Amino acid sequence: MHVEWSCVRWSVERLLAVGLTFLLWRSAIAHLGNPYYFLSSIYAYNLTDSFTGQMAAFVLPHAELLLGLVLFLGIWKRPAYAFTAVLFAVFALGQLAALGQGLKISCGCYGSGESLEIGAVSVTIALGCGVASLLGALLAEPEVFSCPPSDVPSPSLN
Repeated sequence: MHVEWSCVRWSVERLLAVGLTFLLWRSAIAHLGNPYYFLSSIYAYNLTDSFTGQMAAFVLPHAELLLGLVLFLGIWKRPAYAFTAVLFAVFALGQLAALGQGLKISCGCYGSGESLEIGAVSVTIALGCGVASLLGALLAEPEVFSCPPSDVPSPSLN
C-alpha cells in the first residue's frame, strides 16, 4: 500500500485549520453577542486595568474572527497558526494566573451559557489548542512569494 504523505500532511493541516476555526468563531460570536458579559469575564481575572480590559474585550473577538477566517481560507497559514498559538498561550497563562490568585471564576471562553470554571480542564484545552496551532504551522506548506510574481512578465526595456 502506497501512502502519499503530502496528501496526509495536507489533510491533517486542513482538519486542524477547520477545528481551530470552529473554536475561534464560536468564541468570537459568543463574545460579540454579549460584550458586557465578556468584559465582566475579563475583569474577573483581576489582571488588567479598566482601559486594558475594554480594549481586550473589543480586540479579542475581532482577532478570533480574523484568525479563523485566515485559517479557514488557507492563506498566510504559518503566520496565522503562529498568532493562534500565541493567543491560546495567552489564554492559558491568564487562567494559570487567575488560579494562582485562588479565583474560582468562569473561563469566559464561550459566553455566559457554556463556560467552564477555570481549572485543569480549561487550561488543558487552551494548551491543547496552542499545540494544535503549532502542529498546523509545522504541517503548513510555506508560502513562496517572488517580486515581481513569477507569472507576471517583466517589462522590456527596448
